[in-house]
Amino acid sequence: MQSESQFLLELFQEGSTAISNLLLSHYKELGLSDQEMMLIIHLLYFQEKGNLFPAVSELEKRMTLNTEEIMRLLQRLVRQNYIRIDEKKDEITEILSEAYNLTPLYQKFIHWLIYQHQKQQMQTKQHEKEKEVINIFQIFEQEFGRPLSPMEIEMINTWIDQDHYSTELIHYALKEAVFSNKLSFRYIDRILFEWQRKNLKTIDQIKLHIKNFREKQTNYKYNKEKKDYPEFEFYNWLEED
Repeated sequence: MQSESQFLLELFQEGSTAISNLLLSHYKELGLSDQEMMLIIHLLYFQEKGNLFPAVSELEKRMTLNTEEIMRLLQRLVRQNYIRIDEKKDEITEILSEAYNLTPLYQKFIHWLIYQHQKQQMQTKQHEKEKEVINIFQIFEQEFGRPLSPMEIEMINTWIDQDHYSTELIHYALKEAVFSNKLSFRYIDRILFEWQRKNLKTIDQIKLHIKNFREKQTNYKYNKEKKDYPEFEFYNWLEED
């Protein structure tokens, strides 16, 4: 009769079958049924025991499916590129053997994970963009001190959706209009148009452009009027260079 210690020793020696918890959580999304996933787990079990190509009869002993059903599942897994059957040759005996290869399943799962990650990133960016759009409307209403008219809302939407101006650029154009004491949608629209015409795509480029303009104007006035402290010039975006 088998001793208790011998029984426990055999239990520990049996080991465990390693399988990703992520795969167990998402095999349904990969198009696998419960029976197919269970079959794959059994294939992993046999692989860890060194049996790379278990017979259908061996699989049948471990499952509630009959031979025909297991064969049908294996054929579908191979046909749908979840597993493949590799042929190997022993280097010494040169005897050919077959082995189930689960690499296609892992590749499918990796591609699915990457797609889900990219999808989540896109959704996050879209959510952030929606928040920025809502925020830019609120900023305009604060600066104008009143609710925006439907035409003004439509103009902001046009800047974003058709002209593809970033909310950051629109906000900076609003600041320029406030700074120049010319708070109107016409002036803001012209500012954005001029930035686009001059290929000014970032705030830093715009600041440098205005800085160069003011330095040019300062030098011009100093040379013309010989003033040590020339007057400060605003950049008027409604005037041509």
